[in-house]
Amino acid sequence: MVGDILVNTLMNTGVYAMLAVGFSLMFGVARLINLAHTAFYMLAGYSIFFFITRMGLPWLASVLLSILIVVVVAVVVATCASTVTITTAAAPKIPPMI
Repeated sequence: MVGDILVNTLMNTGVYAMLAVGFSLMFGVARLINLAHTAFYMLAGYSIFFFITRMGLPWLASVLLSILIVVVVAVVVATCASTVTITTAAAPKIPPMI
């Protein structure tokens, strides 16, 4: 039981650390407030849950289908956001937010 708690804690800590590093790098390097990667992580989690519980797909098929869906959504969001960021680049004092 203690081993399970330790493994779950380490896995959650690793996921939160990856999300925090991604946010920190985007703001530090690109000066862009990007909250989209955490939203994509949430979309992937919900879609995996949906495909497993509601659709009855196996775990691996659910993960692969979820990756495909999140990539498509991310490309659409990045395309829309890049046009907005390019058009609002005239105001450099306020960092753009995605």
